[in-house]
Amino acid sequence: MSSVSDQIQLMKSQEKPYNSVFNKREWLYINDTTTQYDQGTSIIETTSLSNNSKFLDYNSAYLSVPLLITLTSNTATNTGVSTAMPYMKSVSFKQSFLSMINSITVDLNGQSMVQQNQLIDIYNHFRLLTSESWTTQNRWSSIGFYPDVVSSSAGYATADSVYGPANTSVNNSILNEGLTEKFKYVLDDTDTMLTGVATSTLSNLIDKVELGKLYVSHLSTKVAGGATQSPVLQYSVKATIYLKDIHPLFEVMPISKSLNFKIQIFWNNAVVNATHDATDWTDQTSQYRAYNGTLPLMLNNLTDGFDSAPAGVVRASVYVGDTCHDSTQKGFTGVSIGKVGKQVELHVQAVQMLPDIESNYAQNHLRDISYHDYYQFTHKNIAGGESFNHLVSNGISNLKAVLIIPQLNSLNNNVNVFDDGLPQLMGHINNLNILVGGVNVLMQDSRYTYQSFNEEFFNEHGLNGNQSPGLGSSLIDYKSWLQKPYYYVNCSRVPLEQQNAYRSLQIKGTNSSLLTMDYLIFAIYEKSFKLDVVSGNVEKVD
Repeated sequence: MSSVSDQIQLMKSQEKPYNSVFNKREWLYINDTTTQYDQGTSIIETTSLSNNSKFLDYNSAYLSVPLLITLTSNTATNTGVSTAMPYMKSVSFKQSFLSMINSITVDLNGQSMVQQNQLIDIYNHFRLLTSESWTTQNRWSSIGFYPDVVSSSAGYATADSVYGPANTSVNNSILNEGLTEKFKYVLDDTDTMLTGVATSTLSNLIDKVELGKLYVSHLSTKVAGGATQSPVLQYSVKATIYLKDIHPLFEVMPISKSLNFKIQIFWNNAVVNATHDATDWTDQTSQYRAYNGTLPLMLNNLTDGFDSAPAGVVRASVYVGDTCHDSTQKGFTGVSIGKVGKQVELHVQAVQMLPDIESNYAQNHLRDISYHDYYQFTHKNIAGGESFNHLVSNGISNLKAVLIIPQLNSLNNNVNVFDDGLPQLMGHINNLNILVGGVNVLMQDSRYTYQSFNEEFFNEHGLNGNQSPGLGSSLIDYKSWLQKPYYYVNCSRVPLEQQNAYRSLQIKGTNSSLLTMDYLIFAIYEKSFKLDVVSGNVEKVD
């Protein structure tokens, strides 16, 4: 075994330093064309970037998004919330900032590349969980991500509790490390810096106004309530969302010139009411969800997030931009604007190559590019113990994989303000099989286990196809999958002539849960095109 170490040691001693291939590298940015986000959409056009004769790297590009969370009572009274409660542990985002994006469309130089599909945030969080590893934590705070842990207090109770109303799935215990870590991504200028020292607050070091100028995510508004006035708590959040995390197209884009993108983003602006009696949560009602998408917010349990708040109705909203557009909240005294920017920005890395490098790069200017896209379907209302055999689609070409995500029928997890948006707890499927063109993908109806999940998915993602121990990717371990199961089936290993044909997609199995379930189904297929990296010309989008 030492011979491997010998070879590596010899190779390292013979390495030569890399010479730079770029004579200039800089970050450019543009604003979207929207100034008010009450309609929940942004349009970004990159014409001005494409005209600067520089090579652009959209693989590393990201959106800088100002978000405003507003927490109040549902009425102009001092109920529901309080400025005396632990408000920095009251509200957070489900999984990551990706939960703010319901769908996108992408055109490139006049060609449609990505068509609109709903609920892409759910699929994108699966991609995050299977592509990230514990060694990539340095970027998690920027993208608002930390993997949720199914705590011992998570579950489904038939009575009201500090965690959620009756008959509601919850995972908002302080034992959920993902939730507690995400609270830390937003600062409070009154936070104690030295425990037990009364004067040791952040405000002694930096002013809240300066935090806003630096676009640091922070508590920007805190107004106490009164007999005829609701308390107001507002959190100004600066979110970073990488294009490659939004859609696989951007993962495969080479450094190119003259790329005229038109990207339309449909945001999950949302408003929710949650009622408590100062002891237990008793009800929740979604007041507004743009495009009927995900409710991106998650409320903490009463004990750890709303202690000392008087009984009442909590109203929580989140909007892109610097303005709360909720018709109820915007009339309350004290509701202000966000402090971390007004518009969505696209940041793109631009490079200038050395002349000989650019010449060589341009010689092979026509590239064949393939990427994955997906269709989203739903199979609803499968009773506990019920078997199903469902035709998902009459014909899909170039099908690569199928992902099934169990959701509670009575209240899907992605619209439940007390749960994390992951699959339904213990929402297992037995006797699972996928039929493509009427042919079973799995050899037989499967007792799908964590080992089955790994066999189907593990080599499809991650560094070196997860073939190098210690270098693999994925944050879904046995316990995580057992409690919140994903069902992934690889459908790509068939003869090429069958891959290119339009074939039906069918799923069958048995709902092992005692609860009635819905199944979100993502059919993942391959698209390809030719791109001229110099002229930006796009040919043959399949």
